[in-house]
Amino acid sequence: MLTEQQRQQYQAALAGHEQKTNAELCRDLDVTPGRLTAILAELGVARPPRPPRRAITEIPRNTLEALVQEGQCKHQICRVLGISNRALLRLLRVHSLEVMNRDEHTRQLVAQGLRRCAQCKAIKTLETDFSNDRTDRYGKNPRCRECMKVTSAKYRDRWTGSARQAAAAERAASGPPTRRCRFCSEVKLLESEFDPDPKGPRWRSVDCRACATAHHERSALRQEMLRLEAEGLRRCYRCCEVKSLEIDFTVDRRDRTGRHALCKVCARARRQNEKLPIEHPAVNPPAPIAASPLPPLSVVPPPLAPFAPYSPPAAPSAAA
Repeated sequence: MLTEQQRQQYQAALAGHEQKTNAELCRDLDVTPGRLTAILAELGVARPPRPPRRAITEIPRNTLEALVQEGQCKHQICRVLGISNRALLRLLRVHSLEVMNRDEHTRQLVAQGLRRCAQCKAIKTLETDFSNDRTDRYGKNPRCRECMKVTSAKYRDRWTGSARQAAAAERAASGPPTRRCRFCSEVKLLESEFDPDPKGPRWRSVDCRACATAHHERSALRQEMLRLEAEGLRRCYRCCEVKSLEIDFTVDRRDRTGRHALCKVCARARRQNEKLPIEHPAVNPPAPIAASPLPPLSVVPPPLAPFAPYSPPAAPSAAA
């Protein structure tokens, strides 16, 4: 649904749309082809039908030769004649002509101190009408200064002014912004739980304050450990006293420094504690249960039948 301001803007931009292609309209309005179709349908603008393709036999040779002599590339000749690139190649083979491609045409224009703008397609002076760009092959921006001003204005209008206020109002309506911490993976409030960071998304850090504080503490401990190692010292992991690394710590090849994390005194005390017997509290054994006599049998079981030896069954007779 378009607002009144958008309707006026699009209607002003669609003036004279019969002489423009859909790609040019999309570039002027800064929208996608699908969005352009929806805008035209809502404004009730009917686009003229696409003209049928011209047969290559209808294009005379002198017209094609005139375009080639003007120095136009294949892309420009296709736009002027209204034919596809494949049809142009076939037409060139029929008339035995050769045309420069876009890169060759650009190199020829640059040699003459000119260049064609990639946006407005106008040939302008290379030194004065194009700004510097070290990433480009020729050291100049492919778009002229006027087109760059229009693009920059569109970008400023998109991210400042009314568009930015509308985005802020939408975020305010959806509730306070939140973010998931990168380390603890908990979702917390963005304004109160994340420190400002000019390089972070939405100018906030990606780590919550608790995780950032823990990270700074670990960093400080590591810096202190490296400083002590440079001086030949180390802090014991158990008694937290700073002692000599070579004298007060035993050798441990698994450690990065080659010394144990506990000093000799703490290591000796831990070994003594491990050798002490484990004392369990005395537990009173349960009283033995007195065995009660079994009651006498009131019914005498019947006597067992005598054992009868096994006899195999008789074999069947031949008469049967």
